[in-house]
Amino acid sequence: MGKLTGADLDRFHALGVGTVIDLRYPWEIAARGRAPQMDGLAWHNLSIEHRTYDQATIDPTLDPWRYLADRYAEVAEDGVAELRQALELVAADFARTELATARLIADWQALNPDRELLWPGFGRAPETIIRHFLADLTAAYGSVVGYATDRLGVDEALTARLRDRLLSE
Repeated sequence: MGKLTGADLDRFHALGVGTVIDLRYPWEIAARGRAPQMDGLAWHNLSIEHRTYDQATIDPTLDPWRYLADRYAEVAEDGVAELRQALELVAADFARTELATARLIADWQALNPDRELLWPGFGRAPETIIRHFLADLTAAYGSVVGYATDRLGVDEALTARLRDRLLSE
């Protein structure tokens, strides 16, 4: 989002987005930019990953969806404070990240012209990852609500607000 200019910035503004939750490390934001500052847009940096890894060097024979689901399981344990804050702000559509995969890869290649990107899961966010991750949360906590209640400390009032805002019949 730090690269939005011209027509792309106009289109973003026209979408009426009111909140951006940036889950990247602060050093990633410093290097690549953040969402544009504009009236009516609240920007929050909630860095949820606490264990770094270099996606470009991951063994390409690993199942990328299982590997990423395991990294999200780490985030679910390590990033509870940030996840709680994100839930309090808004819940985002994770799979939309998949729309930016080609751009993420192109950006990585531009920043790393002397390196080869081996891992097919780089910059990816398919539904399969979330399904693995949700199954893991359910196995560990009984349900996603169980995780939110037991691990994040989410109360019924926040759960009700999320249901009202995010679920449709």
